[in-house]
Amino acid sequence: MMFDLLTILKQHTAVLENNLKELNLDQGKSIAIAFAQFYFLMPDVTECLENRLGIKTTKDQFIKDL
Repeated sequence: MMFDLLTILKQHTAVLENNLKELNLDQGKSIAIAFAQFYFLMPDVTECLENRLGIKTTKDQFIKDL
């Protein structure tokens, strides 16, 4: 079966963008916290934030600031 991966990804992205616009503040904050917790599972995230954004933080402080 043939499919156009780019078309599927574009459609999926459009659906996500539209649904994210409809979230209330608490839902948006919950999603942001979930993403932050996920990213902090990866190695060197703290160092990356410091190098790229010029901020020194911890996972707990970063999430609290959201």
